[in-house]
Amino acid sequence: MSHTVGSVTILVGRLKAGSHTALAAITGRFLVRQERFAARLLGRSYPGSDGADDVAVLVLHRLWNLSQHSNKVQAHLTDSVSLMATLNMLTRQRVMQVTEYDRRAKRDIGRTIRDADCHELIAAREPDGADGGTHELTEGFTGRQKLIVELLHAGWIREELPAQLGCSLTTVRRELESIKVKLRS
Repeated sequence: MSHTVGSVTILVGRLKAGSHTALAAITGRFLVRQERFAARLLGRSYPGSDGADDVAVLVLHRLWNLSQHSNKVQAHLTDSVSLMATLNMLTRQRVMQVTEYDRRAKRDIGRTIRDADCHELIAAREPDGADGGTHELTEGFTGRQKLIVELLHAGWIREELPAQLGCSLTTVRRELESIKVKLRS
């Protein structure tokens, strides 16, 4: 079977051989398609095109790295069909990473806000001129709750507390809710 000079099969062969011009040609041919595919996968979460653009560029960069360092990918990449399958797989993987990263970032922002609420309640309940102590503030608290308040006051974050207290994050969350209730009363 003969291939023309600009065919995808020839470009894939050159890409596997380390040709940057082949990567540029593949990018020119497939970048817009991968942007559209990424935008469809990202859906309404990313109304602008920036997320899809980033995904497509990173996918093509990943294709380059894999074509140079992965024997499995080198063996699999042979023609336009295998190239499209690889690009689609890499795009799906990258979209999953992006959405998972954003989901975790949103979750962590919520945690930070909840921790900040607890810090504000503690600061609001401290007497004027307090030297940072929390003894009067924590009257009626359990020993663990007092320690949590002291650690939060010292700048620790919620995720670090279980290791210091020898308990689970769920226990810390439950204790923080109890602390908030006591501070509000």
